[in-house]
Amino acid sequence: MADYRDIWRWINEPARDTDPRRIPPRPVWRMFSRYFLRRSPGKLAAAVVVTCFMGLTPFVLSGAIKFLSDNILEVQLIEQQQRRGAFDPSQVQENRQFNLTGPRVVQGLGQQHETKPGKSVDQKLTLLAWLAAVLIVWQILQHIGQFFVFERTVAASQVQAYHMRQQIHDKLNALPLSYHDQYATGRLLTHLFSDVQSIQMTVCLLLRGVPQFAFAVVVGLAILFYLNAGMAWLAVVSLAIFGVGYFWFAGRQKAVSVNLREKEGLLIAHMASRVANFRLVKSFRRETAEAREFLRKATPNLQLRLASLALTVGLVGMWGLIGVFTMAAVVYFGVRQVQSGQMTAGEFLLFHGSMAGLFWPVAALTQQIGHYYTLRATSIKIMRVLDEPIDLASPAEPTALPVRPPRVVFENLSMRYAGSQAASLEELNFTIEPGKRLAVMGPSGAGKSTLARVAARLYDPTQGRITLDGVDLKQFRLTELRHYIGYVSQEPVVFAGSIADNIRYGSAAAGPGQVIAAAQYAQIHGYIETLPERYRTLTHERGLTLSGGQKQRMNLARALLANPRFIVLDDCTSALDAETEARLIEAFENALKDRTAMIVTHRVCVALSCDQVMMLDNGRVAEIGPPWKLLEQRGPFAELYRQQIGRLKLAQAS
Repeated sequence: MADYRDIWRWINEPARDTDPRRIPPRPVWRMFSRYFLRRSPGKLAAAVVVTCFMGLTPFVLSGAIKFLSDNILEVQLIEQQQRRGAFDPSQVQENRQFNLTGPRVVQGLGQQHETKPGKSVDQKLTLLAWLAAVLIVWQILQHIGQFFVFERTVAASQVQAYHMRQQIHDKLNALPLSYHDQYATGRLLTHLFSDVQSIQMTVCLLLRGVPQFAFAVVVGLAILFYLNAGMAWLAVVSLAIFGVGYFWFAGRQKAVSVNLREKEGLLIAHMASRVANFRLVKSFRRETAEAREFLRKATPNLQLRLASLALTVGLVGMWGLIGVFTMAAVVYFGVRQVQSGQMTAGEFLLFHGSMAGLFWPVAALTQQIGHYYTLRATSIKIMRVLDEPIDLASPAEPTALPVRPPRVVFENLSMRYAGSQAASLEELNFTIEPGKRLAVMGPSGAGKSTLARVAARLYDPTQGRITLDGVDLKQFRLTELRHYIGYVSQEPVVFAGSIADNIRYGSAAAGPGQVIAAAQYAQIHGYIETLPERYRTLTHERGLTLSGGQKQRMNLARALLANPRFIVLDDCTSALDAETEARLIEAFENALKDRTAMIVTHRVCVALSCDQVMMLDNGRVAEIGPPWKLLEQRGPFAELYRQQIGRLKLAQAS
């Protein structure tokens, strides 16, 4: 009983879309016109026409029964003959002659039929043969039409899925990091796979069903009014009663569909994060707890699906109940019409069959309601992504990038993330001279990584600007700027594939010698040479065969291979040991030659190798200058130097 109460609760639950963005205008029509009508108009038009005629089968069969009754069996003529030849003893004037003395004549079955009014036996057999041939041909055409419609709709949906996935993929890549920060990776992946597949299947069902059933309703009503307008109003009244109940079911079906798609997206996002971090799950022995959590999150999905099914079944059941009473009324009034001679027996059978044929497509249309609202909920999610504005965009008339290492100037720079009350950076003003290196240091949360991302134009500042040789970053074409500015994140990224492929990512045209040179600058070439397959060694998913320091050096080699003029390194030495770090600092002299560099670091030894050091504190510049001058000022940098040197001496003493 508790399960039924939960299902009833979900049936009456209002739509709860956790996405704060507004619902796109006309999402279903825009999606359908963009990916179906524009790409496969001829296929869809032909499929709609054929499927409309496939819906006429109940009326064709009812018409065949009418023809069989009135033109072959001639039920009406037989009844008239029986009435004319019947002996009515109640009539006093009844006077009949009986021949009792003549010879008895025995007539065969064929002779008996020949003596009846109407068509001869041969004529009836000929008509019966033609009727059978027509029905056989109609059934053959039905099967051919089903294959034709299936082939056309599947072909159109496959093309739709291909182009939709391509555009969603391109849009997700084009959207800035500020968008990806708001949504989990698993949830975004549902747009590419689950949502696209849902649209593909649902549109196929609707294309095959809605035109067919809607056309059948129109034809059925036309036949009913043609045969008997008075009795046809029974169908109109039943449709009106059904319409009242329809709005109750449809509103709840819409809310259930929205909630179901939302819950599915959240569940997939939850599972993607757990699978991606399975080591953490195992290290804290959370397997059983995660299994319970999965069941807790999956249960509403099951209940919502059952609620959607219950609404569909309830709507069909309501229509079936209305149909029972309507058909009973049709039988009662129809028999009266036949008895009074206002309808033939065949016309009554055609009316009865057409009424039944009218109820069947209406019931089928009600089943499409759930499909439509599923399509609508999914289309809203897809169109939200495709309608999302791209904040980081290239200008209409871009400026050419400087050829030499640039002079980078930060002017009154401030940055606040979306949804955050406090600013991560506030009114920063400093300059990095051409070919010089600036070390950015400070405590955790000071804004170092934010500054690195803004400098690489992964985010646009909320105030102020960054210029390269006096030109705002926003004036350059974004694709060219990505090659000009190299960025290495503090969270190294390694794809499944070979080591060479990972280093060459972003520089596909680089030759083996260039790959080796970049690896040597990043101090990872020696390690690669110890591997059996060397640069062809596979890294597997997320670089599970590499240590943290090896991943960082591989990412550094990837950035150096792209040969950027301005390079931003976001704490890319945090996982290195002291010896490797010392070699890397020495290699920086050649690797960063003829490049302007910003290096975010926590290591004083790295900062000492730079031309300038800037200390950040709560998003503001605490001090900036050459490292040796900062040591003399006894400020934050000097204090950090004493702390790290003190820890180093203590470690050596122990």
